[in-house]
Formats: sequence, structure tokens, C-alpha cells
Amino acid sequence: MAARTQENGCKKVRSAIKSFGRSGQFQMKAAADSRTLPQARDCRDRLRATSSAGFWSAAVRCRLVVLASAFLLSACTYPGTRPAVKPPEKIASPAPQASTNDVAVPKPQPVTAAAPPELNLEAERNSLLEADLSFSRTCEEKGAAQAFYEFFWPDGVSLTAGEPPIRGREAIKVHLAAGTPGFFRWQPSAADVSQSADVGYTWGTGILQTKGPDEKLRIGYCKYVSVWKKQNSGRWKVVLFSTSPSPPPAERRP
Repeated sequence: MAARTQENGCKKVRSAIKSFGRSGQFQMKAAADSRTLPQARDCRDRLRATSSAGFWSAAVRCRLVVLASAFLLSACTYPGTRPAVKPPEKIASPAPQASTNDVAVPKPQPVTAAAPPELNLEAERNSLLEADLSFSRTCEEKGAAQAFYEFFWPDGVSLTAGEPPIRGREAIKVHLAAGTPGFFRWQPSAADVSQSADVGYTWGTGILQTKGPDEKLRIGYCKYVSVWKKQNSGRWKVVLFSTSPSPPPAERRP
């Protein structure tokens, strides 16, 4: 209802402004025709005779009418009088779906080094004793020169009683082959290995039998120590062999 009343008021204002414009145009036309009509000249004279106060009051009224019209027109177009427009509703976009091309990659697990297998040191000691016994049997069967060559480390050292130190299995083989013929055997008493089972030692007693210039058999007794080192293949090799004189078994202390 209020909006309709305001709209009617705006129409009246527009009609008044148009009437005011038409009356102004009529007066201007009448003034133009006064050049030819005597009645117009009389009207012109009467207008000139009008006091300046009347002229200014008419101008002020004219300005007030224009200002009022502008105010009413602005009221007609004031945004507050317009019906509220409902803003467009926002349509929620669908949630993005995961691409079907994505392949779940499993997170790599830290790689831990496998613990080395626990060594059986008792079995390693028995293995070293067996290697020492095999060394003694080979020496008795094939001779000392060949046995030392087969069981020695390439740069092993021999410290035989009554002989200078000899390094290298090649040199040891040559020295034993050039010595007095005979045979040498021994019996290990004990063996032990390191915690890593790659180094060990054996010790025991031995006997050396040779022939003298008179072809009589000579027997000598000794004690020995052998230091062993395991190869990558797992086979034991001698790195140091040492002997020293020992009394006959009957004369040894119990």
C-alpha cells in the first residue's frame, strides 16, 4: 500500500514538472510574438514595470519547485523502497572424487640386517682338532715337505727347534725336502678358537724319527704349538708352527 501511494506521488510530481515546462514555453512564445502584436507590447511594458522584488520571488519559487521535484524523484528511486531481491543460492559443488588411476604405493619398511647365525664354538674347536690330526697323518704318509706345503698359509712361518725361522710354504718345502730323511708325527692335546671362529690354535706333543750315519734309528721328542687361520672357503691353514725339545714320555712329569 505504501509503495502504491509513493508511486502516485511520483506521478503527480512528474505532471507538475511537465506543466511548469509548458507554461514557461508559452510565456516565451508570448514574448516572441510581442514584436508584432500591440497587445503583446502592452504586456511587455507591464512586465517591465513589475518590481524587482516580484521577479526575484518568482525565481525563488521556481528554484524551490525544482529542488522539491528533484528530492521527490530521488525518493522514488531510493534503493530502500525497492523490493528486496533474494540473492541466488549457492549450489554446493560435489566433493572431488579420488582418481581411479591412483595406485596406493606401500610405504617401504626399513631394512634391518639379518643377525649372523650364532656360532657353535665347541663344534669349531673340534673342527680345528680334526684339521691338526689330518696335518699329522699327511706328514707321516707323504712326508713333512709335502704336508707342510699343503697345510701352510702362503706366507706362514716355521720355527722348528734347532733350525732358523723360515717364512713361506715354498721355502719350507724346499728346506724339509733337503733335510735328513725320516718322518714326523704328533698328537694334539687341546685346541681353542676366537669368538668369531676364524682364528685358533692347537698344541700337543710330537715325535721325530730319523736315521743316523750308521743307519741306526734316532728318535726325538718335542712339544709344539700351531696357530691357525680359517680361509674364506672354511678350511683351516697354519700361519705359525713352532716346536721345542721335550723329554721322553717316561721321563715327563705326570
